Amino acid sequence: MEKLLIVESNIKILNDVKTKIKNDYLIILQSTNFQETFEMLDRNKINIVVLNMETKNKKVNLDAMEICKKIKSDRKKYNNTYIAIIGPENASYEDKKAAFLAGANSFFLRKSEFRLFELLIKSKSEREYVNLTDSIKYGDLEVFFKSCNAYYKKEYIYLSFTEHIILLELIKGENTWVKLEKIKEGFIIQKRIIPSDNAVRTALSRLKQKFIALDKNIITQRYRGYFLKSIK
Repeated sequence: MEKLLIVESNIKILNDVKTKIKNDYLIILQSTNFQETFEMLDRNKINIVVLNMETKNKKVNLDAMEICKKIKSDRKKYNNTYIAIIGPENASYEDKKAAFLAGANSFFLRKSEFRLFELLIKSKSEREYVNLTDSIKYGDLEVFFKSCNAYYKKEYIYLSFTEHIILLELIKGENTWVKLEKIKEGFIIQKRIIPSDNAVRTALSRLKQKFIALDKNIITQRYRGYFLKSIK
């Protein structure tokens, strides 16, 4: 079982996070100050550390960003420790940049991206891979689930893993609006990574160049996402 450590001095926030991510494959531990955090890390084989970016409590010597830096500075001891930072909804680009510079592996906004955070934890703890063994078709295009293989009019087409995930999500959501968050969920479940918005848009542009049918039949709207029309 995976071990997850939540570092938080606010008991209400701590309990809220614990309740939402609890599952049968995860042991959840907690700490409320700097010293206790590293005692827990040293006594237990912690796989995931969850930090609240806003946590900065001088009374208990707790600063989330400093803890992140210290964990990542000791590669020998904590090399395989994954750090997820949860930030406020109004977090700026500079806030996110600071989190990654401190050594965070991922960053989530507390409300709008919490679903992605839950999926990441679920994926890491349950080792849950999508059980898809066949392929899916869209007109003359056939995409395989287990590899980045695709065939267009029976000719092999190379796909990067980013293109592969996006294509699967679009075809599975054919004739419905597929939001950017839904595409990101596909990445978390299958690849355990979270792409940037720009990486998704760039890969989608490449897909449109590779497959004329996509370019003709996909509608993009900023707040609704992507709509792939069925081929008649």
